[in-house]
Amino acid sequence: MSDISIIDEELAWMILVVLLSAGVFFLIFLYHVVCGYLKSNREKIKFKDTRS
Repeated sequence: MSDISIIDEELAWMILVVLLSAGVFFLIFLYHVVCGYLKSNREKIKFKDTRS
């Protein structure tokens, strides 16, 4: 019985670590997407301002 609970606890910690690392990578990905979107908007506005 104790072996099963130890395996379950280790598996739970592994799942927790995997989910946390995936969440961190997802937040980094979102940060780059938002920064790229804002940068493209600023460049479009500058481009329109310089054309007019």
